[in-house]
Amino acid sequence: MTNHEVNIAALAAFAEALRAYPSRQAATLDAADRAIERTRAALEATEYHWRREVERCRAQASACFTQAAFAASQGMYVNCAPYEHALYAAEDTLRRVVEAQYRFDTVVSWYRSASLRYGAILEDGLPRAVTYLDTCIDLYSAVAATPLHTHPALNANLRESAPPGPSTDSPPTDGGPPRSGSSPERSESAERREGGPEQRG
Repeated sequence: MTNHEVNIAALAAFAEALRAYPSRQAATLDAADRAIERTRAALEATEYHWRREVERCRAQASACFTQAAFAASQGMYVNCAPYEHALYAAEDTLRRVVEAQYRFDTVVSWYRSASLRYGAILEDGLPRAVTYLDTCIDLYSAVAATPLHTHPALNANLRESAPPGPSTDSPPTDGGPPRSGSSPERSESAERREGGPEQRG
C-alpha cells in the first residue's frame, strides 16, 4: 500500500468516526439527563423527609415546653433539652440539604447551557466538517489516481518551468558563426573530399 493509499484510508476512517460520533454523544447526553433527574428526585425526597422531621421535632419540643411550663407551675421540672437538640439537628440537616440543592441546580444550569452549545456543534458544525472532509478525500483520491505525466495542472507547471532548448535558426551567411551542428573542421574535410577550392574550375 502506497503512502497516498494509507493517507486516504486514514482520512476515510476519521470521517467514519466523525459520522458515528454524534450518535454516541447523544446517548451520553441522554444518560446524563437521566442521571440529573434521578439526583434531583433524590434531593427533593431528602428535603421532604427532613422538612417533615423538623416539623415533628418542633411539635415534640413545643409539647415539651407546654409540659415544662405546667410542671413549673406545680413546682416540678421537665427537661426539654433532648427535644431541643433533636430539633436543632433536624434544622441543620435540612439547611445542608437545601444548600446542596442550590449547588446542584447551579451546576445543572451551567451544564444545560454548555450542552446546548455542544448540541448545536453536533447538529450543525460537525456535519459540515464531515462534508468538507469527504470533499478533500475525493480530491486527494483523484489526484493520487492521476499519473503525473497526464495531470493537466502538473503539465502546465512543467511547461512553464522547462528550460529553453537549442536554437534551430540558421546562422547569418555573411561570415557569421557556422551553422548549428557544423564545425570548421567538418567544413575543411568536406572541401578536401571535393578537391578543395583551388581544384574546382
